[in-house]
Amino acid sequence: MRFRAAIALLLLLGVTYGDVVVNMFGLWKENAGWELTCSWTLDSRPLQSVRLYKDGTQFLIYRPEKHGIDMKFGSTADDSRLKVHCSDTGSTGKCELLHELVAPPVFNTTYKCEVSEEGPRFDMKFAEYTIEVFVPPIYPQLEISSQDSVVSVNCTSAAIPAPRLVWRIGGQRIPENFSSRRWDPVSKLWHSWSVVTMSQGESLALACDTHFVRAGKLMLGQTVEATVNSAHKLMGLTVSLLIATLTTSLR
Repeated sequence: MRFRAAIALLLLLGVTYGDVVVNMFGLWKENAGWELTCSWTLDSRPLQSVRLYKDGTQFLIYRPEKHGIDMKFGSTADDSRLKVHCSDTGSTGKCELLHELVAPPVFNTTYKCEVSEEGPRFDMKFAEYTIEVFVPPIYPQLEISSQDSVVSVNCTSAAIPAPRLVWRIGGQRIPENFSSRRWDPVSKLWHSWSVVTMSQGESLALACDTHFVRAGKLMLGQTVEATVNSAHKLMGLTVSLLIATLTTSLR
């Protein structure tokens, strides 16, 4: 009886409660890292707090009544620098997180956003986003140079982790003459390059494949094919590139 009476009183007063809706998404930001956004919508009560977690550990709590409608926060870890900007309009709001890389990432990172409305119900919802240590390879580029009687073709690409570059002629794999990789602190990517050489006067149909590892599986990324023709004389050397195919099997 008391429960029914309480419900009837609420209906009489016109008090209803809606749901807290929380969404979280992320994307790779060039020359920075990952940009995450946690957004929320409150239907009946104002925001009580937003709690942010990194790999299960709370690192920030945002309360509009304490911090106002706008708050900024920053911190630095071993491999990343975190910048947070939270704002609230009363019924909607968001926290923007920039997970900026300062060193090559090794492990996945999970961020959790927990949003709670004011009482008396203090309804709470949360959303999560996991940053995977993965950025797909960019389209491979070919560069050609010559010295003495040798023509060198360099294939480059960048990704996280470092992409593996494989050369083919007529569908058959061929060994490269030199290959390496390095972490670029500006692009925040691993850059890989691989070189094959040919004698002056040769004409070869080359293909450079990018391979990457995701979830423990080696996968084919993008392929660039080119026909390289070199003149018989070093002076006035001409090289023609014919980009024949581009295949993508990213998932």
